[in-house]
Amino acid sequence: NRDLEQVHLALGFEGLPQGHANAHSLQVFASVLGGGMSSRLFQEVREIRGLCYSISSFHMAYSDTGFFGIYAGTDDTDAPELMQVVRAIFDASRAVETHRQDPADYIRMVKKKRAKLKAAADQFRKDAPVASTHTNFKMAVQSLDAALEALDRLLQ
Repeated sequence: NRDLEQVHLALGFEGLPQGHANAHSLQVFASVLGGGMSSRLFQEVREIRGLCYSISSFHMAYSDTGFFGIYAGTDDTDAPELMQVVRAIFDASRAVETHRQDPADYIRMVKKKRAKLKAAADQFRKDAPVASTHTNFKMAVQSLDAALEALDRLLQ
């Protein structure tokens, strides 16, 4: 047996299913919380406290449920403090609606997600004819236009 030098932590919570009225809002929350170098988790846990080498949050929507997760990679000595700080940031962020606490950050994140979705949609429209010859779709997929409209509603 050898001592572990790395610890991979994952916190999982029930998310929202595809088509739920708040699914896009939860995606934005995941981005604000841990979706990049300007996110709350990255800034506090990695940059300020130096408790991990990697941290992120995400939401995966499925047909009947969803999964909201937070992942962090750290060393074994920092893991206990890391868990406490991550949970405190998550609880504080969840308690205060993100778009009311920091409207500018919320709007910036919605616009960023919208731009990424539009770019992906453009690429998808180019690739879809070829991909569809190799794939058997068994359920309806939300249209890209409907997803963009949902993100637009969040900006209102």
